[in-house]
Amino acid sequence: MQMLSLISHQMMTNYQDLQDKLFQTDLKFTQELQRVTNENMILKQELQSAMQHTSGIPQSGGASSATLSVPAQTTSTLPSPVSSSSVSVPISTQVVSSSSHLSNDLQLQMMALLSETFSKLTTVLTDTKASDSKTEWPKFNREVKKFRAWYLAILAQLSLAPWSELYNADTHALVATTTNTTLNGKLYAMIITCLEGQVLQNMVSRKHLRANGLLLLKELVQTYRHS
Repeated sequence: MQMLSLISHQMMTNYQDLQDKLFQTDLKFTQELQRVTNENMILKQELQSAMQHTSGIPQSGGASSATLSVPAQTTSTLPSPVSSSSVSVPISTQVVSSSSHLSNDLQLQMMALLSETFSKLTTVLTDTKASDSKTEWPKFNREVKKFRAWYLAILAQLSLAPWSELYNADTHALVATTTNTTLNGKLYAMIITCLEGQVLQNMVSRKHLRANGLLLLKELVQTYRHS
C-alpha cells in the first residue's frame, strides 16, 4: 500500500507539472495573441488617421507626394496585421483545444492505471484470504515426535479448497506432481511460514525447494519422519 501510495503521488506530481507547463504555454499564446491584436488595432487607427489626413489635402504637388507616401506605408504595414490576425487566432485555438484534449487523455490514462493497480491488489488480497483457512496452520519446530501430527494437520488443510488440487482424495496423500505452479508456489510460502527455528533455516537454505511446496513437504517427511 505504501508503494502504491508513492506511485500515485508521483503520478499526480507529474500530472500537475504537465498541467502547469500546458497552462504556461497557453498563457504565452494568449498573451501573444493579445499583443498582436493590440498592434493590429494601433496600425488600423494609424492607417485610418493617415487616410483621413490624406483625403483632406488638396490635389497638388504636395498632395501628390503625400499620396505617394501613404500607399507606401500601407503596402508595408497592411499585410502584417492581416496575416498575424489570420494566423494567430487558429494557432491559439488549436493549442487550447490540444492542451485540453491532452489533459483529459492523461487524466483518463492515470485513472485507468490506478484502477488496474487497485484491481490487481484486490485480487492478491482475495486470493490470500481464500487460501487461508479460518484457523492458522500449525507450526513445526524440529520436535520429531510431533512431526506426524503436524504433517496430518497440513494434509487436512490441503484437502480443502483452494488447495485440494494438491491433495489426492483416493490415497489421502499429496499428489506426485502438479502443473499449477502458482498454487505450488503459494503452498511453499505457506509451509515456510509454518516452520520455526532450525527447521526454517534448513529448508530456506535449500534453493532447489523454492516455489515448490510439494517437494518441500516431501523433503520434510524424509528428514523429520519418526523412525
